[in-house]
Amino acid sequence: MFKPESVDERVWGRLLSKVEEISSREKVDHDVCLIGSHARGDASPISDVDLVMFSDGESNLKRTEAFYVDEKAITIFPVNVNRLLGAKSIDFYNANNPFEARLILGSGLVLHKAREGVFGRRIDLDATRRIIGEALSVRLMVALSDATLDLGEGVRDMRVCLAKVKLYAKLFKERLDPWSIIPYRYRPEDGLEKLLERLYYSTDYDELSSKLVGLDLREVMAEAFRERLETMDRVVEKMVAEVGFAGKYVENYIRLYLTVEERVRSALWGELPGRWEIEELKQNVDHNATNITCKDGRASWLVSMNDGGSLKIEHYGTNTLLQAY
Repeated sequence: MFKPESVDERVWGRLLSKVEEISSREKVDHDVCLIGSHARGDASPISDVDLVMFSDGESNLKRTEAFYVDEKAITIFPVNVNRLLGAKSIDFYNANNPFEARLILGSGLVLHKAREGVFGRRIDLDATRRIIGEALSVRLMVALSDATLDLGEGVRDMRVCLAKVKLYAKLFKERLDPWSIIPYRYRPEDGLEKLLERLYYSTDYDELSSKLVGLDLREVMAEAFRERLETMDRVVEKMVAEVGFAGKYVENYIRLYLTVEERVRSALWGELPGRWEIEELKQNVDHNATNITCKDGRASWLVSMNDGGSLKIEHYGTNTLLQAY
């Protein structure tokens, strides 16, 4: 059975005990596997643990279950292999997961069935595009709120955003055969990606906070925003005025977040205006509560105003649509 070096022995022992308890409820054959960063071998000390239960039939685990072991967040979600293999097509993540998975409980037969049945199947790129877009909008929204709630989780979410943008580019710009990059491994290459990587591998929250405080992000922001930098500096100033109470790291966290957000917007939703355009359009924007949302493949800004009002902004072609909501 696979045992990740990135998880403490005591934590791993208690995790397995909980997994065995969940497994004992099952009446169908199943395998429990590790996926995500701990399975790939690129977990940091502050990474969560992600598990999947591949079942040969209907599992008693009906939805994602979350629990904690010594403050380490663990999630486990079910996959009915028969339903997966009966689908006409599958998205990239359902194709990738069985090959990324590392067996931690079970005979391995159900995992083998999933791998054998999935391999070479047609991957639905339209569904994959929608999933990536919706996942990115959620990750960005959570990372924005984590400026005051959980900077470690926020840094992880920003790193995931960069990884998904890179996957998006491989699938939809380079048009690579999806099976040629399964199991998918994210490799940071440019300056922003490597910066997030250094933060991600912090040993604890104190080290992460210290690293953030010590950053000089002027060059990173200048590269991302160019002639719009002055406007974005004004956006940063407004945001810090609202949430700077959380600590010295907040300003650089916000600068980093805005740079990642712009990387995502320009890569996936170039038809949307940039955040600087919103600032220039409406001077009383509450930027800490303003974010991109994506549903059914269509993205828009949900803009909160300091006077309590709200706007929905979309920009397609030459048309900017503003609507109260």
